[in-house]
Amino acid sequence: MSTPARTAAVVIGRFPVCLHAHTAMIERALTESSQALVLVRCAFHPRIPRDPFTWEERSELIIASMRPELHDRHVGFMPLRDYSDPRRWAAHVRETVGLLDEIGDVDRVRLYVEGSPAWKCPAFDGWERVQGIEADEHDASSLLAMILQAASSRGGRTAIDEALAHAEVRVAPAVLERLRRWTLDPGFGDLVAEQQALDAARAEWSGAPYEPIFSTVDCVVECAGHVLLVKRKHHPGKGLWALPGGFVEPRESLADGAMRELVEETALAVDPAELPAALRDVRVFDQPDRSQRGRSITHAHYFHLREPAPPAVLGSDDAAEAQWFALEQIPGIEEQLFEDHFQILDEMLGITP
Repeated sequence: MSTPARTAAVVIGRFPVCLHAHTAMIERALTESSQALVLVRCAFHPRIPRDPFTWEERSELIIASMRPELHDRHVGFMPLRDYSDPRRWAAHVRETVGLLDEIGDVDRVRLYVEGSPAWKCPAFDGWERVQGIEADEHDASSLLAMILQAASSRGGRTAIDEALAHAEVRVAPAVLERLRRWTLDPGFGDLVAEQQALDAARAEWSGAPYEPIFSTVDCVVECAGHVLLVKRKHHPGKGLWALPGGFVEPRESLADGAMRELVEETALAVDPAELPAALRDVRVFDQPDRSQRGRSITHAHYFHLREPAPPAVLGSDDAAEAQWFALEQIPGIEEQLFEDHFQILDEMLGITP
């Protein structure tokens, strides 16, 4: 008699907040497999409007939304870091899945992915991609934005409660209660201010015939084993560490824009005439959802300064502070970095193995 095939489910998603569609996807994975591993994307980001919960909190919300009879099924949760390179991201998925010993002792792996875009990567060869997944991270982020926008309206607490009432049909009771407690958290007000800044920026372009695509520059400046970061003075990302950079002006090249932003934000004590010779690399980061501000394509410029010690810096313009960080410090501040700036540093400087 042949042994029944042993199947493992790998479920990948950001799960900003667990909707009924997310619960249905994970419960389907559990019922169709002998064990399941849920990989929570964007695991090490700061709390932002579209991702206000840690990956552990998101995992707890998923468990709380599941039917009680499925709680005893074998399901694990692990964090997943995002990478701009799809092949590196897929390798990271493979490596993370391999950390769970039980997954290696199965005959088949079924892949369930939140959202519609298919991750077509050769590293997933041999895994069966499950179709018909309706869970969408953008729907969840829209629900969170609705609550934050209600909080910034004149309706105050009444408006928040009305928004939560609208959310009631889309989430489990335990998730709704967590959302209600979230609106009372001390940090909720900061996220409301962040959402207001994002909405104001989008309103400036609301009359455009097409959704705008922004062109920005960021500067990765390395010197004597250190990298230069600035603390953002304004929303979005107020108080987070970021690469010096900003929007390209209409009449300047990308390189000129990068050097202008670098000098404006850090007052870097280096002769600006020496910066072109220090430029070693330029890479494009264009993941469509990399920025909450809208479609934003950045050109990261890597400058390698040859000084024996990092030169003096001073935060100015849009930067509240400028500071040199030793490269080994960067992993420890990953959750304090703006947008995808950890990914940029990692790809250009090899921060993670």
